[in-house]
Amino acid sequence: MKNLLVAIIGILAFTSCGNTVAELKDMNELRKNIEHQFKFKEVNLKVANGKSLEVTVINSPYNDSSDYVKQDLADAIGTVCSPYMHKANLTEGTVSFSHNDNVGLANVAVSHGFPMHL
Repeated sequence: MKNLLVAIIGILAFTSCGNTVAELKDMNELRKNIEHQFKFKEVNLKVANGKSLEVTVINSPYNDSSDYVKQDLADAIGTVCSPYMHKANLTEGTVSFSHNDNVGLANVAVSHGFPMHL
């Protein structure tokens, strides 16, 4: 899976303009920073509607925590994301805690989202 991701990024690097490559690099660095700083195993980032950063934390140990703890964590993640969001002109953000399971042939995901209070 990671080899496919590296290949796709490589293709984009050769076929895209410099801005897009720089944005992908910045998002990848942000993802790695969030994973490292908060000790998450898997984080996905997505920009929605050109104005919102969506951070999805998959199978986090915080999935069973209270909403209060998750909101505090969303705010802390927002602090880490703030410089990137400012640079990319993003005005809002959400953090979703997703519990993913493979059940037979299906992948089942349950998520709860919290706004980043920036």
